[in-house]
Amino acid sequence: MSKKYMSEMGRSYYVTPTSYLELINTFKNLLSIQRREVLDSKARYDNGLSKLKETAEQVNDMQVFLEDLQPKLQEATIATDKLLITIEADRKVANEQKTFVNGEAVKCNIQAQDAKALKDSCEADLREAEPALEAAERALNSLKKDDITEMKAMKKPSLALRMVIAAISILFEVKPDKKMKE
Repeated sequence: MSKKYMSEMGRSYYVTPTSYLELINTFKNLLSIQRREVLDSKARYDNGLSKLKETAEQVNDMQVFLEDLQPKLQEATIATDKLLITIEADRKVANEQKTFVNGEAVKCNIQAQDAKALKDSCEADLREAEPALEAAERALNSLKKDDITEMKAMKKPSLALRMVIAAISILFEVKPDKKMKE
């Protein structure tokens, strides 16, 4: 190497004790750096191996746990299947009941519409009859004792008068003395 240096640079290189000691110190520094790197790598590998061992142990524990749970899982699956069958049967019954209830709802709606139409008709008839009722009440209030006495004095009242008296007897729930003949 010294010859090569001489040929390229044209200078001689001499190994002195100082340069030799410097070489040894540099070698020691490089050796300590390499040892540190190797120790760090070894520590990482050791840590990785310990983690792998721990993971393998955990996996084994989990496999044992899963094997212990397998019968319980099968029982739960059977119970779930039974529950699904029950739910399906209940769903069919519920759908049948829903169909029946919907049919009844349609009938009820029709009856409600009929009842509303009847109510409207009755209210219309009542509105027509109210003026006649009010007129009859006014006429009844205008009756005097003399009018009743005059009616009693009649030997044969008219048919209209007899019908009115019969209607009044029915309204006041009083039985007439004699039945009216037409």
